[in-house]
Amino acid sequence: MIRQVSASRDHTECNEETNNLVIDPDPAKWPEIIMDKDRVFLVKRGPPPALTNFRFPLDKNGRKFTSFNFNRVLSNGESVKRNWLIYSTSKNVLFCFCCKLFAHSNKTNLSNEGFNNWKHTGVTFKKHKLSMAHMLAQKSWSELSIRLNQMQVIDASIQRLIDSETKHWNSVCLAFRGSSDKLYKHNNGNFLKLVQLLAKFDPIMEEHVNRVMRDDTRKVHYLGKNIQNEIITLLSEEIKKHIITQVNEAKYYSIILDCTPDLSKIEQMTMVIRFVSVSKVGNEVNVRYVSTF
Repeated sequence: MIRQVSASRDHTECNEETNNLVIDPDPAKWPEIIMDKDRVFLVKRGPPPALTNFRFPLDKNGRKFTSFNFNRVLSNGESVKRNWLIYSTSKNVLFCFCCKLFAHSNKTNLSNEGFNNWKHTGVTFKKHKLSMAHMLAQKSWSELSIRLNQMQVIDASIQRLIDSETKHWNSVCLAFRGSSDKLYKHNNGNFLKLVQLLAKFDPIMEEHVNRVMRDDTRKVHYLGKNIQNEIITLLSEEIKKHIITQVNEAKYYSIILDCTPDLSKIEQMTMVIRFVSVSKVGNEVNVRYVSTF
């Protein structure tokens, strides 16, 4: 099925566009392959805060990590924060924030599967901090952070447009389907909200809604997720036909394919179609974004 992203979206599509990215603060749950957009998101958000009041679990040898290791005490007594050290509560392991994002070679436990040898934390941290891979990764982290703060990345203008669009769709994009399938429930989506609105003015719809409310076990009411999915499918098919007609009538067009893994790490393909519409008024370049599943 092919759907135009800019119209007739379901709940999932709307969330992806409005919220842009949702990455768990736990580093063990970060994507296995860090994409550029993931890296920018994580650098902008920064490392998760150090856990100070957390009860760290014991390992099989009776040892555990302590929050004191988030800081390094220098020979002069000064305490320096290890801002690159981050802890995973789900795996009870440590990661290096910058190495996990930027290290491409010579990966260690701190950047790969996680470090949990609590007997040798001091030696390991010192050796890691002085390693060339860590210093290069920390430099890349610092440079990207500065460029993002100053909006001096290569695609700064594009990033500003994305941020503006994200803010806009956060305000106006409402899901066709919601998290609830019940009438008069919070977050039940645009479809049921429109049904509720029509019931206020249309006697037939009002009677139908009353029947559904009286008999909650009613199997056939044409308000559930199946009929909503069918409506979305019908709309998407009409949009697909309209796009195909426009492309067939265009004299010039180009097609670009792009794949991005979703939260379940399954590749989702997006087709970008650019074509020129020729009319008596003038020529117009059109762009259509089509998701294929």
